[in-house]
Amino acid sequence: MKRLIAIILLSAILGCSNGAASQPTGTEASLQERAELQTAAFSEGRWLDVWALQSPRFRAVCKSGDFALVTTMGLGFLRGLLGIADNVPLGFEITKIQEIGESGRVWSEVTYNGQPVDFGGENKGDLWVRVDGVWYSEPDKWEAGCNPQEIFGGQK
Repeated sequence: MKRLIAIILLSAILGCSNGAASQPTGTEASLQERAELQTAAFSEGRWLDVWALQSPRFRAVCKSGDFALVTTMGLGFLRGLLGIADNVPLGFEITKIQEIGESGRVWSEVTYNGQPVDFGGENKGDLWVRVDGVWYSEPDKWEAGCNPQEIFGGQK
């Protein structure tokens, strides 16, 4: 359950970005730049900046205030599951970027005390889409909007 919630939280809400080991070129470089902007905003708790880097169609179904509230609650829930106090910083680091035409995947990891947090299972990376030449993070289930029940396991 912990692993599922953490994966859903990181993939669907956080959309954290990940960087490639080699130097990216062209549109992959612009994907990396946008992903780094989002990772920095997320690390600093700037939820409205994170929201602004979400795809236009996701922003249409998940308004900024709802996004900020759900993200704050989700991160608090994750910290509680991991037993990490609110005043202890978490790190968010890009580990890999892959461009696939008009979409891409960005892999990242959460670190605590400088060590990666292992959620178990396979990390499929976060989806990014290119809209009018600009990269945006997009939850796999973007249609669900900011519904916490969907974001945290789809419980109804």
